[in-house]
Amino acid sequence: MTSEYNILIADDHSVVRQGVSLILKYSLPNIIINQTDTLNGVLEKMVVTTFDLIILDINLPGGNNVLMIEKIRGIDPNVKILMFSAFEEDL
Repeated sequence: MTSEYNILIADDHSVVRQGVSLILKYSLPNIIINQTDTLNGVLEKMVVTTFDLIILDINLPGGNNVLMIEKIRGIDPNVKILMFSAFEEDL
C-alpha cells in the first residue's frame, strides 16, 4: 500500500498553482492537493488539516517572506516547506 501525501500549494497566481498541481499529480499518483492564494489561507487550512509539504511563494499576499515561516511553524513545527520565487535574477 502506498502512502498518501497531503500537499498545500500557496501562490497568488492561479496558473502557477494549477501547473504545479498537474506536475505533482502526474509524479505522485497518491496525492491530495489543496490550494490557496494568501498567507491567511495557508494558516486557516493548517488549523484543520495536517500537511506533509507546503509549497510556498516567497512573495505571497499577506506574508512577509521569512516571517511567514515563523507563523507556519507556530502551527506545525514539523511541516516541510518549499519556498519558490518568480523574481528575476541577473546572471
